[in-house]
Amino acid sequence: MGHFKIPTTKFGYENNDFLNPEKANKVMNLLDKVKSFSKSFQQKSIKVIHHLLYRFAVLLEK
Repeated sequence: MGHFKIPTTKFGYENNDFLNPEKANKVMNLLDKVKSFSKSFQQKSIKVIHHLLYRFAVLLEK
């Protein structure tokens, strides 16, 4: 008999990997890190935009 290969997603995880609590926990931790980075990046972007708008306003006053 031939081997039956479990289909994988484009990320290389087997479809039943997320039923494994340890692997699911690792994925959730990774998602938390991505979310935290995204929030931090967004806050820094807002500060940069605010600074650039301030500098532009100062230049317009001259």
